[in-house]
Amino acid sequence: MSPIGSAPCCDNVFQCVRNGHTRCLEQLTREEVELLDHHGQSALHLAARLGRVDIVEMLLKKAPELQDVISVFGENAALVAAGEGNLRCLQRLLQGDNKCALRRASQRDVNGSTVLMAAVARGDNEMAFWLLEKLGKSIALISNIYHMIPLHVAAAQGNTEFVRIATKYDTRMVHCRDDYGATPAAYAVQGGNLQTVRHLIEVAGSELSAVTDRGKSLLHIACLSGHAHIVRWILQRSIPNYVLWMTNDKANSIHCAAYSGSVTVLGLLCSGLSRRRRRHIFSIRDGYGNTPLHLAVVKNHPDACAFLIDGGADPDARNGAGLSCLEIAHMRNFIRLEAFLHYFSKEKRQIMDSVPRELSPTEQIYIDTFPTSTFCDYNSRPTYSSVYDSPRMTSPLTSTSPARALCSPNLFSQMTTFDYGPVVFDEGIVEELEVRPMIYIASDEGGRLYTNSESQTDPDPLTKNIRIVESNRWEGEAVASIEQLNNVLDEVDEQ
Repeated sequence: MSPIGSAPCCDNVFQCVRNGHTRCLEQLTREEVELLDHHGQSALHLAARLGRVDIVEMLLKKAPELQDVISVFGENAALVAAGEGNLRCLQRLLQGDNKCALRRASQRDVNGSTVLMAAVARGDNEMAFWLLEKLGKSIALISNIYHMIPLHVAAAQGNTEFVRIATKYDTRMVHCRDDYGATPAAYAVQGGNLQTVRHLIEVAGSELSAVTDRGKSLLHIACLSGHAHIVRWILQRSIPNYVLWMTNDKANSIHCAAYSGSVTVLGLLCSGLSRRRRRHIFSIRDGYGNTPLHLAVVKNHPDACAFLIDGGADPDARNGAGLSCLEIAHMRNFIRLEAFLHYFSKEKRQIMDSVPRELSPTEQIYIDTFPTSTFCDYNSRPTYSSVYDSPRMTSPLTSTSPARALCSPNLFSQMTTFDYGPVVFDEGIVEELEVRPMIYIASDEGGRLYTNSESQTDPDPLTKNIRIVESNRWEGEAVASIEQLNNVLDEVDEQ
């Protein structure tokens, strides 16, 4: 604030706002207050960005038309306030008639973001709920230039609270699709947010069988993202052949899991399958002639390669470009992976399990080749981890500035688009080998184990239909079972 009775110390209205000199601002004429900078922004934009409610009030009294000034970025002052998280400024700018407030709140920037989209992108539920309460579902259905609505953004971030409140206004918004044909549930799956996925499907009525424009289902997206807990949840609610559903590129879920390198997901998809059935599934080719093993080699996932070979995958198979897995590893200079594949490519050696042993030959070769990796098979003691063996995907949101929340699906497209094909390799590229522990049983961040429980996903308190067995009776039944087993073994020995 400038000294009382002194001449104005600020050269223009923008300097008054930055310095917080309200007395200098009072001495400016209306024409000076309406001055715009080279970005087409007024002093009201600056005051909203700084969160100066008192200066916003003064500017609106001097020049109320500043509320409707649009910058070259497509922003009005309300959108700037929402992008910066200044709720009090936003409430003052949207004060008054709801019709005028909705018109200003519906203003979209160059990326199509509204004030509600900006609030959701920041995770500011207080501001988002205030906007919903004041303006209703009309503001929630405005999409950006990628046809994403705020529900897409909230689902990608795992903002279940906003999803729960927003879907109460109109449940039909769960069926809205962006430019890639992805529903909010697809974004929730990509982000690994099981709670959000369950609410969208079980409560809001989103379709579990929905696919994108490229034919990717929720299971394909979960496999590409490596989210084992979501894969398990989807499988427990799907028909058996759902695993073999294909995208437009003729890629099934096994291809997607191999491409992401998640052994946990591969184990879930193949659980309950015989070795003969696995060998057949592992030989299925996509639209480019790639088997799952080709895709695991292309992305340098040695753990997934070992799992696939142990399940009967053919390392000598050639894709549509005429390349075998060994040739791909050699051209990409994956030295240790090449050595591992070379063992199985020689004369197509068959793995014989006639002699009982703790580890299969594939597992033993894998350990010899990758001593830093922990290989665990179904018959050995499982290796547990506090996190999943594949990294979580980030939210498909980028932002060049807090005021302009760029809710773009580009990252979603990069992470879930199956655009592999005949690859032209550069022999000069040397990629560092990444070896992760092989984990067949996934656990969540709290260390709880995700075990198979048929179609049950919620814990059973074990309070109903439970029979209490006394210790004496239990011991008697156990001894009787052992005796019966011994009798059977004796009969086998006699024969």
